[in-house]
Amino acid sequence: MGVTSGEALNTAKDQNERVGWLMKSTIISAKIATGDWSKAAMKAAKGKSFATHDQPPTIRPINEIVADPKTFDDFMEWAQRHTDVESTTNNLQNTMGTTAILTVPGNLNIGRY
Repeated sequence: MGVTSGEALNTAKDQNERVGWLMKSTIISAKIATGDWSKAAMKAAKGKSFATHDQPPTIRPINEIVADPKTFDDFMEWAQRHTDVESTTNNLQNTMGTTAILTVPGNLNIGRY
């Protein structure tokens, strides 16, 4: 039994959203590893569950942040306000989408859709 076009489109949409989430997580993980946060961002992180109690605070390791869903959600909300993760992710997704539209049909020997 085959897959309907609606099922295929839903699967593609779900996979695209997962890829976007993975890209955001990767970008944020790299930011945590480098500790490249502005003074304003660190001031806003003070007292948050994803930050240490040091003065000034630092961001906890990603494995500690993702261990608790509430901490992870709070961190992602904060990180999206204090990084360019959204624009970087959008650029990456646009590049992937454009590449798929331009190269996949040719690789499959079919006309572009």
